[in-house]
Amino acid sequence: MGGDEQSHRYRAHLRDRLQRQRHRRGQRGPQYPHGGGI
Repeated sequence: MGGDEQSHRYRAHLRDRLQRQRHRRGQRGPQYPHGGGI
């Protein structure tokens, strides 16, 4: 029923994680303390 929506959500989640990782790598330092959480 909502398979398409689930896959879309999963993809968005993966992209978000990738972006966050890249952000953390790009800006090293205590300015961006993104530990966990959205």
